[in-house]
Amino acid sequence: MKIILTLFTLMCSTLLFAQQWTDVASVPGSSSSKHHPVTFSINGIGYSVAGSNSFEVSTSTSHKYDPITDSWTTMSDFPGASRGFSYGVSDGEFGYMGFGYNTQTGSYLDDLWKFNPVSETWQELASCPCQARTHPAFIHLDGKIFVGVGGSSSGNRDDWWQYDIALNSWSAKPDFPGVPRHHPYYFDLDGYAYVGFGHGNGIFKDFYRYDPDSELWEEMNDFPGEGRVAGTQFSHDGYGYILSGDGDNHDYLETGEFWKYNPANDSWSQLPSHPGLSRWAPGSFLIDGKAYLVQGQERFLGFPGAAYTNGMIVFDLDLYNSPFSINENPSDITVSVFPNPFTDQLNIKLNGNFIPDETTITVLDLLGKKLRELKLTDQAINLSDLAAGTYTLLIKSNDVSQCIKLVKD
Repeated sequence: MKIILTLFTLMCSTLLFAQQWTDVASVPGSSSSKHHPVTFSINGIGYSVAGSNSFEVSTSTSHKYDPITDSWTTMSDFPGASRGFSYGVSDGEFGYMGFGYNTQTGSYLDDLWKFNPVSETWQELASCPCQARTHPAFIHLDGKIFVGVGGSSSGNRDDWWQYDIALNSWSAKPDFPGVPRHHPYYFDLDGYAYVGFGHGNGIFKDFYRYDPDSELWEEMNDFPGEGRVAGTQFSHDGYGYILSGDGDNHDYLETGEFWKYNPANDSWSQLPSHPGLSRWAPGSFLIDGKAYLVQGQERFLGFPGAAYTNGMIVFDLDLYNSPFSINENPSDITVSVFPNPFTDQLNIKLNGNFIPDETTITVLDLLGKKLRELKLTDQAINLSDLAAGTYTLLIKSNDVSQCIKLVKD
């Protein structure tokens, strides 16, 4: 019995580890090792544009990535001013990028550009009447682009602006309620813009939500980890995600931390970190439920002595987020667990060959470490003392076993 349990536990852990970060094709070219690339995806293709290279020179190079062939193609250079510290976003049909800093002229930028993926051409749009700036929040919501906070020639900003794509016009909106800052994390969810963390007079962990209909800001719960800055972010399938960056001392994190935000209960849970230490100012895009982390500065030597990378890694979010079950007899799935994700109590319904009085429940962490083992004497178990995160539930009764991935909010 013990040998069978050990082997099945190993299989469960192996399946979970299969849902980890893996290497894919690097961005080609001698100048593609850079930080602050402008990244977005459109119709299953990822894009990386501009950014600052290892000589701290602003670039204009552009590349596109095809996940089917796992290959990059070099495109024509971006036609506007070369730049770093800029951001981009996609509305599903076109790409948009703007702002940033040009090292060749020492200029802060306030421009905005639209990318057509069919013709692979750029069109300059109306510049923001706001102060030019570096690494602001840059969010698309329902035909509008919201830009705010960021660093400028006169210091950190807390203003907030809306660009109407159809009207090609800008308007000022209520200021961001936190202290002025640059390099925040941000994403859109369910018609709201979320902005927080970043660097100003300190490195922050506060977090805010903006409602474009009421034009009101609401303070959310603070981030549960240490304050952070200069990572990357995206939203997917009703959740927000933040990835990598620097910690509260503006130096690398010991792991490339990956966190998931649940707007339903204003809470965070941690996902598997990417390999190595954290990256400073990487890019990211999402294609078919897979998160791609690209370029950035690998901070293992400490700032400013660090290595720039043109590498890219990928994590399958859809596979990771989908509760799955695996039985030693695949044709005989006999256990249901709900709710999943859960908060405190987990309900277990046994059918078929599972005998309640002879059923053992084992809770494992992502490393396969046993956290809890108990006999199933009721159809509900209390796991309120577990931290938010991902676990494996191993259910065994005589010669029948089932392994289920659990997510605790």
